[in-house]
Amino acid sequence: MKKPLHTAHSRPIVPLNHINDPSGCCLAIDLFIESIVCGRSSARAMIIDGPIGSGKRQVALAAAAEFGTTVHEIEPNALVSRDELAALLDQVGPEGVLVVHNFDELPAKAQLELCLLITTGHALERPNPYSDAAGSSSLRTELESPRMVIATTNALGGMPHPMVQSLPCFALRRHRDSIRGSLERRLRAASASCDGDVLNQLVNLIFLAPSDRFETVATVLIGQADRCADRSIDAQVGERLIGMCWALMPTAEVVAAMRSSAEEQRIDDPDFPGLAERLGVPASLRPEVCRAAEQPEEGARARRFGLPPSSRPGGPDTEWWPE
Repeated sequence: MKKPLHTAHSRPIVPLNHINDPSGCCLAIDLFIESIVCGRSSARAMIIDGPIGSGKRQVALAAAAEFGTTVHEIEPNALVSRDELAALLDQVGPEGVLVVHNFDELPAKAQLELCLLITTGHALERPNPYSDAAGSSSLRTELESPRMVIATTNALGGMPHPMVQSLPCFALRRHRDSIRGSLERRLRAASASCDGDVLNQLVNLIFLAPSDRFETVATVLIGQADRCADRSIDAQVGERLIGMCWALMPTAEVVAAMRSSAEEQRIDDPDFPGLAERLGVPASLRPEVCRAAEQPEEGARARRFGLPPSSRPGGPDTEWWPE
């Protein structure tokens, strides 16, 4: 039996007004959705932009839930053909809400198809009454747009220009307060607790890391609480936990986090061994990390850990349906 393309979202969704967002972006999204629900706006799509780790996924799902209908979500690597796109839109239906994570990483033609559907109401391929070959087309053309499409991205420049030009875009930012609030909610849901200084160190790690480490850190944190008396993580256990979370990151990411910390503190010539110790990087890793940190940066490519943009998995050159 073929595995379904995706399923309706069934995990708990944090309400939009419960997300800690000092910038006020979530409030703006809430007001925007209210205007749609009340019939004061006819918008059928929106973009949520933000760096990795800014909470786009959580905010997008919370925004989708505000419509009070079935929420469907899809990852960019889940679509490999136009038939799958048609099946997906059939599942969502005209009253459902579709959340597309990392829209800019969809295959190029999938981006174009959804862009046209959202902005014009038409599919990419449709019958042409002026063409002699119109009757021979076997492509399914009756694609119906969902009630709302919420697209997330951390590369707005990679999104189709008509979408960026015509759709409302809400920009999220990383905030330590929102990261801490999310971790505290995870702890409360698991009936667990953690030393305040340890929690601050973990929040700092997530904030500084160049990739999204929230889910990994949260899972390890709750797993450690399961092994502690009264499900409470004290300072001694927490120190080992912090070191463990740093050790889970590639050396290049740890170096990037250290450089970000130094830039935030406006330190031009950082003491990397001292900085690594203050951040909680385990002693066994500090020599390797500090040697790497003392190497000169190589611009944007170094920040991408030596990977050229074309090597990103799931990029726009992913094969789509045949021409």
